[in-house]
Amino acid sequence: GLHWMGKKKTANGRDLRVKKTQYISISLDLLLRKLLVRLGSDEKNKHRLIDFVRRVEALYRSRLSLRSNTLRLGFELFSSSMPAKNTALSSIAIQSEEDSFLLAFHKSMVEANFELLSQDLLDDAVSSEYTLNVDLKFRKKNLDSSFLSRFIELNEDDLEDAADINKHVLVYHRGCGIDTTRGFFLMEKIDIVFGFLFGALMFVVNMLLALLMVWKWPAYLKSKKKPFDTSSLKDDDEDAIFGPRKTIDFADIGSQTIVRKSLKEMMEDSFLYTLFSSVELQEPTFKEMVVLYRTKEQLKQAKEQGTVPQITVKGFRDIPRADFEVVLPEQVPITRSFDLVKVLAAVGVALATIAVKVQDVLADTSDNVDWVESIQSLMPVLVATGTYASKVVVQLQTQVKNYRTTMVNYLFQRTTNTNMGVRAFLEDSTVQQEVKEVILAYFFLWKEFPNGFGTVVELDLKIESFLQQLGETIDFEVDDALYKLIDDNFITIDTEDLEVESTLRCNRITRVITKLDHLWRKFFIDPNQPCPYCPYIDHTFAVMDNSIVASDVEDYKQDEERKEGYNDNDLQQAHHKQEHAQPLPQ
Repeated sequence: GLHWMGKKKTANGRDLRVKKTQYISISLDLLLRKLLVRLGSDEKNKHRLIDFVRRVEALYRSRLSLRSNTLRLGFELFSSSMPAKNTALSSIAIQSEEDSFLLAFHKSMVEANFELLSQDLLDDAVSSEYTLNVDLKFRKKNLDSSFLSRFIELNEDDLEDAADINKHVLVYHRGCGIDTTRGFFLMEKIDIVFGFLFGALMFVVNMLLALLMVWKWPAYLKSKKKPFDTSSLKDDDEDAIFGPRKTIDFADIGSQTIVRKSLKEMMEDSFLYTLFSSVELQEPTFKEMVVLYRTKEQLKQAKEQGTVPQITVKGFRDIPRADFEVVLPEQVPITRSFDLVKVLAAVGVALATIAVKVQDVLADTSDNVDWVESIQSLMPVLVATGTYASKVVVQLQTQVKNYRTTMVNYLFQRTTNTNMGVRAFLEDSTVQQEVKEVILAYFFLWKEFPNGFGTVVELDLKIESFLQQLGETIDFEVDDALYKLIDDNFITIDTEDLEVESTLRCNRITRVITKLDHLWRKFFIDPNQPCPYCPYIDHTFAVMDNSIVASDVEDYKQDEERKEGYNDNDLQQAHHKQEHAQPLPQ
């Protein structure tokens, strides 16, 4: 989805160059309608395409149902509304189940084109601001990070780019959108102004401290003049200076540019104009996000109730990248710089008043100084200052409550699913993505190339161009789609393995539909298909090559032998029944 690739400041905002997403957000129904339009008045092929799509979706959904059995059992164990009691699972067994569940969950997320949040993307999101205008503190100490840290360590080769926050909360995202809003944003502007003033004050203080520490100047100047020694570096050590070399892969060359318009950058560029006028802000969004975590409170409840520690999984949509922290658990609103300035101002006024009064008392050199009267004269000032400070503290507490209400309303509009709802959404989304990729690859190879022949690059460009017309700027996973078509023998290639220069040949759609019918029948009689109930069934005598169960034939023969007048015709009938029996589901 939204990978960090660089940014460039322009007059209209900041251009963010990001990798294209591989997520096709257009619905399968709308995609099929658009493909049917391209067939024109060819009614016969329209019906064939509809038949092809329906069969592919049914077959893929059934296949996924078997593949996702581990994920389903994991959700039932760790994310059920009624946690299982007295499971008699040891701590080691629970850890093993956690690892299996997380691995199946991550695999399903990747199949659905979700990506784990990277460190570069996290740093950029945290350093940016949009419209939420709430400063949050992430209390990771309240989360159980043991099982996620173990998952990251066990799969560190595949998750080397994952952000550090994933050791506490797994954060997945897919799709990239744009969120635009217009307004005056008065409080946000005041907060930024005070932030500028505070930054300028700290700069002056640092400069004064640097000037006063004169004894550090010689060492500082000497370090500036010392050249960088590169004699000890070998040719293979260039990464120490320039960073690791990056190779460009065929599937990763696509990128797109998204414009970010933040209030802070606008005020930096045009302070007075932005301060006194209504502005339009723009921020890239995560179209869909999923987070997985466990709190220490859930761990504590599991120990007290004797249940399996639960894991929380939540889904969100249309989350601006700069405000993404709001989806994280254990977030506490904290005061903004403008609120802190009001408290500091009250304290400053009180201290200044006290200092002036004390100075006046000390300046009075007469022996008749009435200290009691002097202190009493300070009391009204102290009372007024204390009253104002108390008012500000109450306002801060009220503001924190308002922040929390804002967060709740913000999330209420953007929350999609929780726990088992996420599992159902994930399974459906995976099927939808696979079906959309396959029908796009087959359709364009079938209709856009003469005689059904084409190359991988040409097919990829045609599909991406078509999706661009539908408003989908993506990097189509052409290799993944072609592998599925090749495995099911819907297309053929002239090379042993799929390569960029491979020539693709599309089989006739009537033949493909017949093949789908054969695959659908074979799906229920293939003994190699995983079956969640097979450990409880004895399949020793099962014969799956289009015959009935062998044990049933033996029972039939024994029954016939007990009857009077048993003859060869009965045995022939038994064999005939065996040969023409319908296949049984596993």
